[in-house]
Amino acid sequence: MKIIGIGRCGNNILEFIKKQDFTKIQDKHEFVSVENITDIASFECNEADKIFTISGFGGDSSAKLTIDLTKKLLKNNVQVKNMIIFPFNIESRTNKAIQGIDELSSVHKNIEIFSNDALLNEDNQDKTMAELMKIYDSEIFNTITIHDKRQLYRSFIISTKKDDKVYTALVHFWSKSYTIDIVTPKFESFYCDTSIGFISDFRWNFKDDSDKCVMDVEEHSMKMLVEYIEKEKGYNEK
Repeated sequence: MKIIGIGRCGNNILEFIKKQDFTKIQDKHEFVSVENITDIASFECNEADKIFTISGFGGDSSAKLTIDLTKKLLKNNVQVKNMIIFPFNIESRTNKAIQGIDELSSVHKNIEIFSNDALLNEDNQDKTMAELMKIYDSEIFNTITIHDKRQLYRSFIISTKKDDKVYTALVHFWSKSYTIDIVTPKFESFYCDTSIGFISDFRWNFKDDSDKCVMDVEEHSMKMLVEYIEKEKGYNEK
Protein backbone atom coordinates (compact mmCIF):
# COMPACT_ATOMS: atom_id res chain seq x y z
CA MET A 1 0.00 0.00 0.00
CA LYS A 2 1.34 3.39 -1.02
CA ILE A 3 -0.30 6.57 0.33
CA ILE A 4 0.60 9.59 -1.77
CA GLY A 5 0.14 13.21 -0.73
CA ILE A 6 -0.06 15.55 -3.73
CA GLY A 7 0.47 19.31 -3.36
CA ARG A 8 0.20 21.33 -0.15
CA CYS A 9 -3.25 20.08 0.89
CA GLY A 10 -2.48 16.44 0.18
CA ASN A 11 0.83 16.55 2.01
CA ASN A 12 -0.69 18.27 5.04
CA ILE A 13 -3.14 15.38 5.34
CA LEU A 14 -0.33 12.90 4.69
CA GLU A 15 1.59 14.30 7.66
CA PHE A 16 -1.45 13.61 9.87
CA ILE A 17 -1.80 10.07 8.50
CA LYS A 18 1.86 9.28 9.17
CA LYS A 19 1.21 9.74 12.90
CA GLN A 20 -1.73 7.33 13.04
CA ASP A 21 -1.82 3.72 14.21
CA PHE A 22 -1.33 1.31 11.30
CA THR A 23 -0.91 -1.84 13.42
CA LYS A 24 -4.36 -3.15 12.45
CA ILE A 25 -3.58 -2.95 8.73
CA GLN A 26 -2.01 -6.10 7.33
CA ASP A 27 -0.71 -4.42 4.17
CA LYS A 28 2.78 -3.01 4.27
CA HIS A 29 2.54 0.71 3.74
CA GLU A 30 4.69 3.49 2.35
CA PHE A 31 4.24 7.26 2.39
CA VAL A 32 5.10 9.27 -0.70
CA SER A 33 5.14 13.04 -1.27
CA VAL A 34 4.50 14.43 -4.75
CA GLU A 35 5.23 18.11 -5.32
CA ASN A 36 6.04 18.31 -9.02
CA ILE A 37 6.18 16.46 -12.32
CA THR A 38 9.69 15.19 -11.53
CA ASP A 39 8.32 13.27 -8.54
CA ILE A 40 5.83 11.55 -10.85
CA ALA A 41 8.50 10.66 -13.39
CA SER A 42 10.66 9.02 -10.70
CA PHE A 43 7.77 7.24 -8.94
CA GLU A 44 8.07 3.45 -9.19
CA CYS A 45 5.17 1.01 -8.88
CA ASN A 46 4.07 -2.49 -9.80
CA GLU A 47 0.76 -4.28 -10.35
CA ALA A 48 0.67 -5.60 -6.77
CA ASP A 49 0.53 -2.07 -5.31
CA LYS A 50 -2.57 -0.47 -3.85
CA ILE A 51 -2.29 3.28 -4.33
CA PHE A 52 -4.20 6.01 -2.52
CA THR A 53 -3.70 9.60 -3.65
CA ILE A 54 -4.75 12.59 -1.54
CA SER A 55 -5.01 16.05 -3.06
CA GLY A 56 -6.96 19.28 -2.95
CA PHE A 57 -8.58 20.39 -6.19
CA GLY A 58 -9.01 24.07 -6.92
CA GLY A 59 -5.50 25.12 -7.83
CA ASP A 60 -3.71 24.43 -11.09
CA SER A 61 -0.88 22.15 -10.02
CA SER A 62 -2.44 19.53 -7.69
CA ALA A 63 -5.22 18.57 -10.10
CA LYS A 64 -2.82 18.18 -13.02
CA LEU A 65 -0.35 16.20 -10.94
CA THR A 66 -3.13 13.90 -9.70
CA ILE A 67 -4.40 13.29 -13.23
CA ASP A 68 -0.92 12.70 -14.67
CA LEU A 69 0.02 10.29 -11.87
CA THR A 70 -3.28 8.41 -12.19
CA LYS A 71 -2.75 7.97 -15.92
CA LYS A 72 0.72 6.57 -15.27
CA LEU A 73 -0.59 4.14 -12.63
CA LEU A 74 -3.45 2.89 -14.80
CA LYS A 75 -1.09 2.43 -17.73
CA ASN A 76 0.91 0.10 -15.48
CA ASN A 77 -2.26 -1.76 -14.35
CA VAL A 78 -1.94 -0.49 -10.79
CA GLN A 79 -4.99 -0.23 -8.51
CA VAL A 80 -5.48 3.43 -7.57
CA LYS A 81 -8.06 5.36 -5.56
CA ASN A 82 -8.11 9.18 -5.66
CA MET A 83 -9.31 11.08 -2.59
CA ILE A 84 -10.09 14.68 -3.50
CA ILE A 85 -10.76 17.66 -1.22
CA PHE A 86 -13.33 19.91 -2.92
CA PRO A 87 -13.15 23.64 -1.95
CA PHE A 88 -15.91 25.58 -0.19
CA ASN A 89 -18.65 26.59 -2.61
CA ILE A 90 -18.07 30.29 -1.85
CA GLU A 91 -14.45 30.07 -3.02
CA SER A 92 -13.51 31.24 -6.50
CA ARG A 93 -11.62 27.98 -7.03
CA THR A 94 -14.80 25.89 -7.35
CA ASN A 95 -14.94 25.99 -11.15
CA LYS A 96 -11.34 24.83 -11.44
CA ALA A 97 -12.08 21.98 -9.06
CA ILE A 98 -15.09 20.92 -11.14
CA GLN A 99 -13.02 20.97 -14.32
CA GLY A 100 -10.27 18.93 -12.68
CA ILE A 101 -12.64 16.29 -11.30
CA ASP A 102 -14.44 16.10 -14.63
CA GLU A 103 -11.13 15.39 -16.38
CA LEU A 104 -10.09 12.87 -13.73
CA SER A 105 -13.49 11.14 -14.03
CA SER A 106 -12.85 10.65 -17.74
CA VAL A 107 -9.74 8.65 -16.81
CA HIS A 108 -11.41 6.36 -14.27
CA LYS A 109 -14.20 6.34 -11.66
CA ASN A 110 -12.43 5.20 -8.49
CA ILE A 111 -12.66 8.64 -6.90
CA GLU A 112 -13.94 9.78 -3.52
CA ILE A 113 -14.73 13.47 -3.09
CA PHE A 114 -14.69 15.21 0.28
CA SER A 115 -16.60 18.48 -0.11
CA ASN A 116 -15.63 21.19 2.40
CA ASP A 117 -19.23 22.43 2.42
CA ALA A 118 -20.27 19.15 4.03
CA LEU A 119 -18.43 20.33 7.16
CA LEU A 120 -20.72 23.36 7.52
CA ASN A 121 -23.45 21.92 9.71
CA GLU A 122 -24.85 22.68 13.16
CA ASP A 123 -22.56 20.18 14.88
CA ASN A 124 -19.49 22.01 13.61
CA GLN A 125 -20.61 25.63 13.85
CA ASP A 126 -18.37 26.38 16.86
CA LYS A 127 -15.25 24.76 15.39
CA THR A 128 -12.31 26.70 14.00
CA MET A 129 -11.14 26.17 10.42
CA ALA A 130 -8.21 24.11 11.66
CA GLU A 131 -10.57 21.87 13.63
CA LEU A 132 -12.81 21.45 10.58
CA MET A 133 -9.88 20.34 8.45
CA LYS A 134 -8.89 17.74 11.05
CA ILE A 135 -12.28 16.09 10.54
CA TYR A 136 -11.32 15.22 6.98
CA ASP A 137 -7.85 14.16 8.08
CA SER A 138 -9.53 11.46 10.18
CA GLU A 139 -12.12 10.54 7.55
CA ILE A 140 -9.48 10.03 4.89
CA PHE A 141 -7.38 7.89 7.23
CA ASN A 142 -10.47 5.80 8.04
CA THR A 143 -11.20 5.41 4.31
CA ILE A 144 -7.73 4.00 3.80
CA THR A 145 -7.90 1.61 6.76
CA ILE A 146 -11.19 0.06 5.61
CA HIS A 147 -10.49 0.30 1.89
CA ASP A 148 -11.47 -3.32 1.19
CA LYS A 149 -14.99 -2.60 2.44
CA ARG A 150 -15.21 0.68 0.53
CA GLN A 151 -14.03 -0.62 -2.83
CA LEU A 152 -17.53 -0.05 -4.24
CA TYR A 153 -17.41 3.67 -3.50
CA ARG A 154 -17.33 6.10 -6.42
CA SER A 155 -17.71 9.86 -6.87
CA PHE A 156 -18.12 11.95 -10.00
CA ILE A 157 -19.40 15.28 -11.31
CA ILE A 158 -22.62 16.05 -13.20
CA SER A 159 -23.75 19.45 -14.44
CA THR A 160 -26.43 20.99 -16.63
CA LYS A 161 -27.46 24.48 -17.75
CA LYS A 162 -30.87 26.09 -17.32
CA ASP A 163 -31.77 29.70 -18.14
CA ASP A 164 -28.10 30.73 -18.38
CA LYS A 165 -27.34 29.29 -14.93
CA VAL A 166 -25.08 26.25 -14.54
CA TYR A 167 -26.08 23.71 -11.87
CA THR A 168 -23.43 21.28 -10.72
CA ALA A 169 -23.63 18.30 -8.38
CA LEU A 170 -21.18 15.89 -6.79
CA VAL A 171 -22.50 12.34 -6.91
CA HIS A 172 -21.27 9.86 -4.31
CA PHE A 173 -22.43 6.25 -4.34
CA TRP A 174 -21.46 3.26 -2.26
CA SER A 175 -22.94 -0.19 -2.75
CA LYS A 176 -26.74 0.27 -2.94
CA SER A 177 -27.06 3.86 -1.77
CA TYR A 178 -25.82 7.21 -2.98
CA THR A 179 -25.89 10.92 -2.25
CA ILE A 180 -26.22 13.88 -4.59
CA ASP A 181 -24.72 17.15 -3.35
CA ILE A 182 -25.93 20.20 -5.28
CA VAL A 183 -22.94 22.55 -5.48
CA THR A 184 -24.52 25.48 -7.31
CA PRO A 185 -26.36 27.75 -6.81
CA LYS A 186 -26.47 26.55 -3.19
CA PHE A 187 -25.31 23.50 -1.26
CA GLU A 188 -27.97 20.87 -0.70
CA SER A 189 -27.92 17.08 -0.36
CA PHE A 190 -30.22 14.28 -1.51
CA TYR A 191 -29.86 10.76 -0.13
CA CYS A 192 -31.09 7.83 -2.18
CA ASP A 193 -31.39 4.19 -1.19
CA THR A 194 -32.49 0.86 -2.64
CA SER A 195 -36.17 1.73 -2.28
CA ILE A 196 -35.81 3.60 -5.57
CA GLY A 197 -36.65 1.15 -8.30
CA PHE A 198 -34.66 2.72 -11.11
CA ILE A 199 -32.04 0.02 -11.17
CA SER A 200 -32.03 -3.76 -10.80
CA ASP A 201 -29.82 -5.40 -8.19
CA PHE A 202 -27.40 -7.06 -10.56
CA ARG A 203 -26.38 -3.69 -11.96
CA TRP A 204 -24.87 -2.80 -8.58
CA ASN A 205 -22.23 -5.47 -9.14
CA PHE A 206 -19.31 -3.14 -9.91
CA LYS A 207 -16.84 -5.94 -10.50
CA ASP A 208 -18.85 -7.54 -13.30
CA ASP A 209 -20.72 -4.54 -14.70
CA SER A 210 -18.89 -1.42 -13.58
CA ASP A 211 -19.39 0.76 -16.65
CA LYS A 212 -23.10 -0.01 -16.84
CA CYS A 213 -23.59 0.74 -13.17
CA VAL A 214 -21.87 4.10 -13.44
CA MET A 215 -23.99 4.98 -16.46
CA ASP A 216 -27.21 4.06 -14.64
CA VAL A 217 -26.35 6.08 -11.54
CA GLU A 218 -25.23 9.04 -13.64
CA GLU A 219 -28.45 8.98 -15.66
CA HIS A 220 -30.68 8.87 -12.60
CA SER A 221 -28.64 11.54 -10.82
CA MET A 222 -29.05 13.84 -13.79
CA LYS A 223 -32.83 13.32 -13.67
CA MET A 224 -32.83 14.27 -9.99
CA LEU A 225 -30.72 17.36 -10.70
CA VAL A 226 -33.16 18.47 -13.41
CA GLU A 227 -36.10 17.90 -11.05
CA TYR A 228 -34.30 19.99 -8.42
CA ILE A 229 -33.82 22.83 -10.92
CA GLU A 230 -37.47 22.78 -11.95
CA LYS A 231 -38.56 22.78 -8.31
CA GLU A 232 -36.32 25.74 -7.48
CA LYS A 233 -37.53 27.61 -10.55
CA GLY A 234 -41.11 27.11 -9.39
CA TYR A 235 -40.28 28.51 -5.97
CA ASN A 236 -38.59 31.53 -7.51
CA GLU A 237 -41.57 32.29 -9.70
CA LYS A 238 -43.85 32.32 -6.67
